[in-house]
Amino acid sequence: MYENSRENGACERAIGTLQRILKEKVEFPDFWDTMLPNAVYAYNVTLHTATGESPFFLLHGFDPVVPMRPVPEGKVQLHHIDLDDYEAELIRGMRLIQSEVNAHAQLYRNKMKEFYDAKNKVDPRQHPKVGERVFMEMPTEKAKSKHPKLTFEWDGPYRVIEVSDNSALVTKIGVNEEPIRVQFDLLLKCPDEIGDELVTVNTRKKRGRRKKGGENSRVSQITVDESSFRLVDEYEVKDAKHFLHMQFRCDGQSFSSIDGRAGFPLDSCRCSQSIVAGDLIPGLPQPAFDERLECVLDAARVLAIWWGQGSISQKAVGYAYAFFRSRCNHVSIMTAMVPKEAKFRHSTITGWPWDVTRIAEYGWRTDQDLEWYTAEKMVRSDEHGRVAVVIPEVLTRLKHCLAGSKTIFYTYRSFKDIRTTNNLIFSNEVGNALLVLPPREPEDRYCWVQFVAAVDLRLTCGAHIFVVNGPRSNEVNSWDRLNEKARQHLHTYLDTHPDLLPQLRDLVPAEPGVLRAGMACLMVGIVEDPHRWWSWAQATEFYRYLRNQLRDMVMLEEIRMPKSAMKTGKPSGPESLGKPALRDGRISKRHLKRVEKRKERSLRRATEKALNSLDLDS
Repeated sequence: MYENSRENGACERAIGTLQRILKEKVEFPDFWDTMLPNAVYAYNVTLHTATGESPFFLLHGFDPVVPMRPVPEGKVQLHHIDLDDYEAELIRGMRLIQSEVNAHAQLYRNKMKEFYDAKNKVDPRQHPKVGERVFMEMPTEKAKSKHPKLTFEWDGPYRVIEVSDNSALVTKIGVNEEPIRVQFDLLLKCPDEIGDELVTVNTRKKRGRRKKGGENSRVSQITVDESSFRLVDEYEVKDAKHFLHMQFRCDGQSFSSIDGRAGFPLDSCRCSQSIVAGDLIPGLPQPAFDERLECVLDAARVLAIWWGQGSISQKAVGYAYAFFRSRCNHVSIMTAMVPKEAKFRHSTITGWPWDVTRIAEYGWRTDQDLEWYTAEKMVRSDEHGRVAVVIPEVLTRLKHCLAGSKTIFYTYRSFKDIRTTNNLIFSNEVGNALLVLPPREPEDRYCWVQFVAAVDLRLTCGAHIFVVNGPRSNEVNSWDRLNEKARQHLHTYLDTHPDLLPQLRDLVPAEPGVLRAGMACLMVGIVEDPHRWWSWAQATEFYRYLRNQLRDMVMLEEIRMPKSAMKTGKPSGPESLGKPALRDGRISKRHLKRVEKRKERSLRRATEKALNSLDLDS
């Protein structure tokens, strides 16, 4: 459509408002960027005439709390309300807000249209009708001409073949061009006294393909038939009754006759009544594990959520087709009947965007080269295979070691550093979290709240947590109190969340003095200062024993010290004084330069000393 908007868009309107705010508030134009965040905040919290509410309220469902507002007398605590009820009320309120804003915006648009029509004296009775001839205005024609005042800016004539409330679909008379949709404001009725001679302008629209019969052929009738655009080698899936449709539900339907082949019953195949999400992804936690998967679309949505993609993708659809092909006889048999060279054409899905159809077609191509016995391994190990190792400050050197792509090290000084907003520890890719306790009891007793909050968030997201002891402190009583409080907080949490018990492995000693054989904390030395980093050898040795302790529970990757920490070359001994230093089998040029400068300084000092000792009078 040839679009010439009569109103400013949302971005243009917002930018214009921000410009006016900055003009009022900025004294020196060079510092406009320092005032921009304040202007944007004021724009977001101010009531808008078009919607009747502020953008902040429309997005979050509540008004912002600013310092100028009075402090409320009573504050609602978390234990005063039910989170599920609050979530339901918030969603219901947001839906009500959206409906009210849409109605208010429609009234505002109607008022703007009435104002525009009254200002420009728009008369709907003067709009062109179907079959009439019109000329189309070219707004850029004058700008491209050397003599704009003598330029004719009307192109045509065109024939009107369809009209709407504000535009018309027109085609050029006597020329084989595609019809274009133009707004009424750019059309002018052609008087009957003017013939069909074409008026040529420099500005061009879409170029059409010429007919072989000549240029002067006229459009008398336009007929659009979808079969005219259908290729012979395309395989069409029309509706949800087709076995390869993304919304097909297997309930024991009979296999109908196709291409002269007799049909047959399939009463025993009722996959939509028995398949759950746990069959697709065995690692899913409850209650998502028992979610019913009735069709390919449901499986693709579950995979998209599990992989954190936000919406279904070509990969998710391809894996979903491969899964149902291995489970459902209807899908498996129908897939074998589709020609390999055929192009898969999926119909639109009600309530979904148009591009889902294209995603389904691309996903079908992925499915052709995919078998479920290989895809199942990728589903299980691909997306949530990373391990987050949370270590105390004394083991900080492990963070600088060279590890594999599936291992993440995070260092903390206190449990307060393990924030739930940390995207490194709580990313969607982390499937196992290893929490190494500090050597001593934390001085801040309130930091255990952050410890429990981090455990709760990681378990709720479906990850597995392993709580182990770090290197022991020389203060035995402090180490025992640390273990006792850690177990106490973990057991208290599991008492209120018994469904998360399989995801938590507590490897802390149950009683003081009772230690399991093979614990990594027993194989290394004692920590004297918990804030002092251990050496490379001590830190890597602890990690090696930790891998051995957890080898039956979680697979930890090997690590290597960085090259800068490795001792390379043969150290020079007392017999090599005055000789060039060797590093990596090569002579160090820097060492040679330092030796030469040292000799020059020694010679200069000796000369100065000899001159000072001379008796010039003698």
